[in-house]
Amino acid sequence: MKQRIRATGLAVLLFSGMILAQTQTAKPANKVVAVVNGVQIHQSDIDGILKAAGPVPVALPEAQRRQRQMEALRMMIEDVLMKQFLEKNTKPVSPQEIERKFAEMAAGLKEQGKSIEEFCQDTAQTVEQLKASIGDHLRWNAYAQTAISEAQVQEYYKKNKDFFDGVTVRASHIVIRLPANSTEADRAKAKATLSQIRQRLLTDPKCDFADMARKYSQDPMASKGGDLGWIPRKWFDETFSEAAFALQVGQLSDVVVTDFGMHLIKVTDRKPGRPSEYEKIKEGVREFCAEELRREIVSKMYTDAVKEGRLKIELH
Repeated sequence: MKQRIRATGLAVLLFSGMILAQTQTAKPANKVVAVVNGVQIHQSDIDGILKAAGPVPVALPEAQRRQRQMEALRMMIEDVLMKQFLEKNTKPVSPQEIERKFAEMAAGLKEQGKSIEEFCQDTAQTVEQLKASIGDHLRWNAYAQTAISEAQVQEYYKKNKDFFDGVTVRASHIVIRLPANSTEADRAKAKATLSQIRQRLLTDPKCDFADMARKYSQDPMASKGGDLGWIPRKWFDETFSEAAFALQVGQLSDVVVTDFGMHLIKVTDRKPGRPSEYEKIKEGVREFCAEELRREIVSKMYTDAVKEGRLKIELH
């Protein structure tokens, strides 16, 4: 578990480097889809991220295609904001330290039968851009080390013990997507629709959750009856996971609102995991605690940028 835990922060920033590498390349003839504190994001940036994510197995309806684009754009915006935070709040690391980490990464990839060049090709970045991402990772580690106390790490472990014990649930959902420009009327309509579905599921023995998901859910998993597979307590979506883990097997949630839309959630199975010991994994717990801090920082920056007009989204 430790090895998987330690990889979290670096993986985030390496993917961030892949995104920033694309946004930092001038594309004057390409459509601007967002501006983040003066940094432009272009349509081809989104296309590149979606291409790197792999092919979609089936032709998606327009609503689902747009949702994928909006999710990719949100990731890109957040990564730009994180880069700006690091530049403002941390000091650059030495080239020697970056080279040391770069060599460690190259050695690790070699053990897996892969080269740095292949990794860069897979993540659509150059070696120089990869090194810049490693530098950002080191800067973030230095910031988090001073920002998070031992007491905070212990409290984080207690709060998220289900996650560290490896408890997982298998969940299905019915989701109605809400675009960024949705109105109160749109949200009220979506909630009313899901409430009606919920009432049918609770009162009609012949009404099947999977059938309702196939009919109403606006999600690629709709064709599978809304089945999302096994999810951990953390890093799926905090609001969604919190609601799912509060359910007993077979139980149906109330309407749950996340950044991705409105959901009905049903838990179909649960695995108890294995009890963990804090002292044995506390280094990894700190990394997860730091990752949550990173998300909180970015979320606040995103909200503030929207309120202050420093973030403009033109993806329609």
